[in-house]
Amino acid sequence: MNTHLHVEQDNVKTYSERFRLFNLILFLSAFIITARLWYLQIIQGQDLRAYSEKNHVKQIKLRAPRGLFLDREGRILVENIQGYSVVISPQYASQLKKTAQVLSQILHIPASKIIRKVKKSRYQNGPFRTVKIKENISLDEVREILKVRLDNPGLDIEKVILRSYPLGENGAQVFGYVGEISKPQIKEYNKKFKGQYIFQQGDIIGKRGLEKVWEAEIR
Repeated sequence: MNTHLHVEQDNVKTYSERFRLFNLILFLSAFIITARLWYLQIIQGQDLRAYSEKNHVKQIKLRAPRGLFLDREGRILVENIQGYSVVISPQYASQLKKTAQVLSQILHIPASKIIRKVKKSRYQNGPFRTVKIKENISLDEVREILKVRLDNPGLDIEKVILRSYPLGENGAQVFGYVGEISKPQIKEYNKKFKGQYIFQQGDIIGKRGLEKVWEAEIR
């Protein structure tokens, strides 16, 4: 009888020790997890947020409007007007083929041409530079694209500043026109205007006429 009681006491003692050990392990595990969460949220929280923003926030260069051309009486000869461009962001364009087909119906541009343009830009400039599909689209085209934008990742509308020549073709012969800077011109212009301006891909410059001659003055 005593032997049996002694065995039961030993078993109770063993179970009690195991239970205490289990509680200790559970407590230590909970403490480690809590400490880790506190460290990540409080200590490293700011660094993690900064890292996240660095990898997900795209920097956009805001370009100042070009200068106006006025006659001696102050009347506008060349001005800036607001327009809209349709763009695709390659890093988000997970359904590029579908998006190209949708845009083809709205803009009357072959889908294959849109796909080639996006892929070429992604190869040359990386996935984070937006690709301009068409500039100065009509308000009707803007409305149609806004209807399908949410169903087509990477598709967007951007506000742009366009040049307007109230004198029409006669004025265009004198003032010329503007366009996106080419790769050879980036090197040429950065050397020519060193210390004044920094030219990058996507910048608009004067291509002909007074727009080109007076680039430094009206940029």
